[in-house]
Amino acid sequence: MLLDLDDTLIDGAGLAAGTLAACRTLAAELGTEPTDLAADVSAVFARLWAVHEQDWILGRIDDLELTSAVWAELLATRDRPAADATRLAGVHLAALHSSYSAFSDVASFLDAAQDAGLALAVVTNGSTIAQRAKIDLIGRERFASIVVSAEHGIAKPDAALFRIALDELGVASAAAIHIGDHPVNDVEGAQRAGIRALLLDRAGATPLGPVVAHDLGGVRALLGI
Repeated sequence: MLLDLDDTLIDGAGLAAGTLAACRTLAAELGTEPTDLAADVSAVFARLWAVHEQDWILGRIDDLELTSAVWAELLATRDRPAADATRLAGVHLAALHSSYSAFSDVASFLDAAQDAGLALAVVTNGSTIAQRAKIDLIGRERFASIVVSAEHGIAKPDAALFRIALDELGVASAAAIHIGDHPVNDVEGAQRAGIRALLLDRAGATPLGPVVAHDLGGVRALLGI
């Protein structure tokens, strides 16, 4: 069984709170209010993310480099030395990593999958630092294969990323299933690799059906585990 990470196993809803937590720590140093600083950080990050998202996903830029660029730009508007950017970015990243959490249904789902004798893999788009920190929250030992896009220079929906996991599991595509939240990256990508795909739509926007579930309990019901 292949699994997506973000919004499938890991809840990213706390990222904004993580940024605010970092800004509460740093606001006095920068002579501003935490909410104002968080708004500025979020605005700069959104603009740089639009430029560098694929670079981050493919491993051409890492978390610290991207976040340092955000803080360097903010420091420039406050006549502060750019050399402080890396230190402030470190505070920000630590707060973001503390904001990650696994969905409440993850542990029981993985237990059931392992009890059913299924070998598990994660196939995820993102950086080594961020994605492996999230996997550690779940338990890296649960997975026979962990495939992170930045470590291979290819990203979902490229079928090649899925095939890496299949090779590491020693499983044929016809015998595998991939579960993820993204209709293109996860469903179409897995299908391009000849893998059966199941859409996990936690928001409930897609009607339930034979290949759609709204939580991992629904996935268990569809798979009979």
